[in-house]
Amino acid sequence: MRARLVALVAGLAMLALASPAQAQLIVSVTFDDGVADQATAVPILAAHGMRATFYVNSARIGHSGYLTLRQVRALQTEGHEIGGHTATHANLPLLDDAARQREICGDRAALLADGLSVRNLAYPFGGQDPAVQQIAAACGYDSARLASGIVSPTSCRGCPVSDTIPPENIYAIRAVDSFEVDTQLAVVEGQIRAAQAAGGWLPLTLHHVCDGCNQYGVTADWFAQLLDFLAAQPDITVLPVGDVIGGPVTPAVPAPQVTPTSARALLQNGGLELLGTGGVPLCFETGGAGSATAAWHTVSGFGGQGTAMQVRISRLPPKSDAKLISKRDAGICAPRAQPGQRYRVRARYRTLQDARLVAYIRDGDGAWTYYGQSDPLRATRTWRQASWRMPRLPAGTSAVSVGISLRSRGVLTVDDVNVGPA
Repeated sequence: MRARLVALVAGLAMLALASPAQAQLIVSVTFDDGVADQATAVPILAAHGMRATFYVNSARIGHSGYLTLRQVRALQTEGHEIGGHTATHANLPLLDDAARQREICGDRAALLADGLSVRNLAYPFGGQDPAVQQIAAACGYDSARLASGIVSPTSCRGCPVSDTIPPENIYAIRAVDSFEVDTQLAVVEGQIRAAQAAGGWLPLTLHHVCDGCNQYGVTADWFAQLLDFLAAQPDITVLPVGDVIGGPVTPAVPAPQVTPTSARALLQNGGLELLGTGGVPLCFETGGAGSATAAWHTVSGFGGQGTAMQVRISRLPPKSDAKLISKRDAGICAPRAQPGQRYRVRARYRTLQDARLVAYIRDGDGAWTYYGQSDPLRATRTWRQASWRMPRLPAGTSAVSVGISLRSRGVLTVDDVNVGPA
């Protein structure tokens, strides 16, 4: 951590020498979560000649409501900075160290693998502690941003009006609370003027750019007026976080793996033994199409050993189902796949209802789409092995997600989910 601080001070000194008319206050415009409506901000930033930092979650890229990989890469090409925000927007202090490493190191590794130069992190919910800070540094991040710490219109009374350059702690950079739908522009301008008098660094936090779509949303007109105000201040320079912090892009640091079921298995934790948030197995997620009323819980696994997952559907509107599938992320859990190849999905199951094996694929833009399903599985009261050979993967496929779907009211129990070369 000390070495990074020395590098930061040296970088800022070089910046000052290169720009004798350096502004008294540096402002960083930062966006969290990688939501799709942030694309609205891009032409507004371009019109003002400003660049921002977009902190994205690798497991959300390409999902409905979030930026696609093509959009995120375009942001970087246009000069904006891409930062990490953990894989799944995890509240880090609530996790054990291995899970923290998967969220922080794994997220950064996945983003680097997608061609993104990721150097800086923002903690989801601002959640951190000294142990989380150390993991952020060990995962190769040059800095990490909080979600508070600077006096804001409705919070942090008595806090400083800006952070220092360099910050007291580069893994706990202070920031203005996220702007909300009712945040008054005049109040924000007053806040910026107070920071101007003190000098230093003022990271601003935004989430949505839309018209009333979210509590943490501002309109495009509001955002444009904010940038108008910043552009009119001769002693303010707007820079991405990475330009303030400096430092090289360090190599990815591997995240702890969850052991696959067998040597030929591509899924981590296919045996469903390790449970994560909400009792869902690590590297898996529950969900489904439509609005089925479904309850998931753990039961004894195949042969009475370990754990399995069981779902009971009590209400099933048309075109609905309940699924347990491997997590659709950017490579922390989702196995990389080879276009043109065929893969075989396997699972142990018990059900008397309509159940099928299912698969999703991730394309070159990072978007996940439904790919196919097996024929209905044979009804059985005892454990049975299901197997389905997927069609050849189309060009551009980068990863796969597989699992099982229950399509009728009743109970399904599943264990030992796996995918491997056919």
